[in-house]
Amino acid sequence: MERDAVISLARDLARPYRLAPPRERSGGRVGAFAGRRDGHSVDFHDFRQYQPGDDLRRVDWRGYARNGQLHLKLFREEVAPVVEVHMDASASMAAYPGKEDAVVFTAAFLHDAALAAEGRPVLVVDNRRHGENDFLAALAATRFGSDAAAANAPSGPTGLVPVRFYLSDFLYTDGLAEVFARQQAGTGGFHPLMFLSASETNPPWRGRFRLHDVERPTDAVDMVVNDAAVAAYQDRLRRHVEGLTALATRFGTSLVHIGTPDPSAGETYLRSLTDQLFRERLVSSR
Repeated sequence: MERDAVISLARDLARPYRLAPPRERSGGRVGAFAGRRDGHSVDFHDFRQYQPGDDLRRVDWRGYARNGQLHLKLFREEVAPVVEVHMDASASMAAYPGKEDAVVFTAAFLHDAALAAEGRPVLVVDNRRHGENDFLAALAATRFGSDAAAANAPSGPTGLVPVRFYLSDFLYTDGLAEVFARQQAGTGGFHPLMFLSASETNPPWRGRFRLHDVERPTDAVDMVVNDAAVAAYQDRLRRHVEGLTALATRFGTSLVHIGTPDPSAGETYLRSLTDQLFRERLVSSR
């Protein structure tokens, strides 16, 4: 599908959804999610003893009539989450048209789900941050193949606690623990999403091939691809995914594994991807 069509479909299918509340409370401006501080929402939180200078309008006068003690009613502050979508724009993310479509669709879908939760979506790609006003334009203009990994993207302003999504295929092994540590640090929710195409999961080719590294096209190796070679590859991939799953658990989250088609994704697949994001509790119904 054309990039603009993928983004448009994502926004259309996102209408019934909003970002699911993070596991940890986040901080920011007034909005939809419970925050760390006491505020002025209608969601009652707790009582505390009156202190000089407190707002007398928040005194529990009925309680004072009963026991002669001044206590304040505390209400949960409501805040809008900063929603960071960190997108790996390396060449492997566009090795198959369907994989690229799925990544772009997910980013656009999360953008609108964040807005529905009164959040502030931020796209982080190629070492640059794009806020709500230029998120979708930057997404439409992104060309995969950069050397800049999402893992090295700049952090946001201090004092904000984002909900962070990391969209990648994780087809590398060096420094993954450090990547997860950086991505999880200081967040109110961290969600790694692993995108793998059908052929990356189950290579269909057999024969003698020259295989080129999609990240470094000048690197190549001649090999015979037979059933034994494919089985060995799948075993390594399985152990890699198991390691990522354990790593995610270590950092208090879950790895979301998203299988993508090789050819350009159609509407049927993208609708099923919407269902998966809902099943994984990344979004909820409005």
